[in-house]
Amino acid sequence: MARPFVDRIEGKTAVLIVEGQEKRVPLRSLPKGIREGRYLTEDLSRLEPEETAEAVSEVAARRERLRRNDDGGDFSL
Repeated sequence: MARPFVDRIEGKTAVLIVEGQEKRVPLRSLPKGIREGRYLTEDLSRLEPEETAEAVSEVAARRERLRRNDDGGDFSL
């Protein structure tokens, strides 16, 4: 099973992505201090710091590649 990913927080609800599907969960049922862009264990009891760090690093690398290749078009990264 894919690790649940916190896509966004809407008020008192966290929207998780689990195996490509959105799942809404009360924020109070997740670990304290949860934020968007974090991975959780399958039982939603703990953060997965290694997977989160990997994803953050990958996104940063992609953004840097895009920034380097930016041709100065209509928007900036």
